[in-house]
Amino acid sequence: MHELNIVFYKSFLAIQKYWFSLLTITFITEGIVLLTQEFVKNQTLDFLGFLSSPGRVFLGFFVISLLTPLGKAAVACLISQGQAQPSSGLVAYLEVIKVLPLVLTVGILWYIGTIIGLGLLLIPGICFFFYSQFVAQALVVEKLSIVAAFQRSWDLVKQKFWTLVVLFFALEIGQGVVSEIFSAVIFAIIPSAKPYIVEWFVATVVAISVYVPLAVMYLERSKKG
Repeated sequence: MHELNIVFYKSFLAIQKYWFSLLTITFITEGIVLLTQEFVKNQTLDFLGFLSSPGRVFLGFFVISLLTPLGKAAVACLISQGQAQPSSGLVAYLEVIKVLPLVLTVGILWYIGTIIGLGLLLIPGICFFFYSQFVAQALVVEKLSIVAAFQRSWDLVKQKFWTLVVLFFALEIGQGVVSEIFSAVIFAIIPSAKPYIVEWFVATVVAISVYVPLAVMYLERSKKG
């Protein structure tokens, strides 16, 4: 638990220092995710009848798998650069854009690997899901190739696999609870608020609590080799 204490403490300091840049990154990332999901649901595959309940689940997971690595990598890049200027969030995102095809490819591979792993057997899918958590960060921060980034992520995660698992579930559960409470409060204050605007706003704020600890854990483990 010592590592988790360090991660949470340094995450708190990072949020204090980079709050504006972090909001910039999560606003862009969550906006892209939400808008892409809405577009796909309403337009792209509707005529195929694909968007039944199972189809929506797989498609939603694909969009998240494809696009959230952008935010994770940008946050890790921001913190590693150590610049707290108003434009630092955009600068970090530009670093991600430079290797955008690689980051998107990683998102696709991560999705395919996780789905195949879960389809064949539950444990391989879960292992692949967690062992590839730091691939996008390694691509952008360390400027590695895709193969080298996967190897780097594997090496970093296996240092303390269960610590990452505990962190991940703690963040996801906390994010879900806070999002529900936050949304309920907003709708109570502004009943006429547009649902997708509220979702975007809440996701922008709450996503910081997930991206930053993962970035800090990646950077801390990278220091140790």
